Amino acid sequence: MGSLLRKLKELKNPPTIHQLIADLSVLQDRLEKLSKVRDPSLTVIYWMKEVCELSYDMEDYIDLLVNADSGAKMGWDDTISGFLTRVKEANERWGIYNLDPGSSPINMSVDLVGMDGPRNKILGWMTEDEDENLKVLCILGAEGIGKTKLAEELWRELEGKFECRAFVHTGKKPDIRMILRNILSQVRPFQPVVVPRAVTNLIDDVKNYLKNSRAPVSTNET
Repeated sequence: MGSLLRKLKELKNPPTIHQLIADLSVLQDRLEKLSKVRDPSLTVIYWMKEVCELSYDMEDYIDLLVNADSGAKMGWDDTISGFLTRVKEANERWGIYNLDPGSSPINMSVDLVGMDGPRNKILGWMTEDEDENLKVLCILGAEGIGKTKLAEELWRELEGKFECRAFVHTGKKPDIRMILRNILSQVRPFQPVVVPRAVTNLIDDVKNYLKNSRAPVSTNET
């Protein structure tokens, strides 16, 4: 992310760039903090992954912008504003998920006491080879009873049992485009997602890639 910040500082920039640099600097500090966490949770891993992908998207765009002619630069301020929104949302998720390693035990494992029975039943249901229908599983309950931990434990148990898989976080006002990009980048990690990409195109991409595959996709609402 350091190279991205340097490139942004070199631009002949409007106020939007100044704010983007400030917010990115905060994001960079938080990413560095989490990179030092031992045995991070899936929440931490995927927040870091989303931030890295966002920085790659921005750096690719800045490289194109620097080498483009004046006509191709029309509308670039709107694109930068879009990136600024995504950076702000990433910083907000840091707080929503309580990811600060200095204030929460994000690197500590939690025992799922009494969960072995339900977990094994769910695993059996999800791995039935003869059933090719779409399955939807909802883990419901009061806050703090371990719903996310159960989902993460199921996720770990399913490793290697499917061709691909995805684990994404959503909020009260989910960014559908971001969620679809996140799913696609996980199930198809060796083929970069084209930027920019409309929601309808991303839906088609996910459907076409998974139409002949069995893949668990876990969404965790915070």
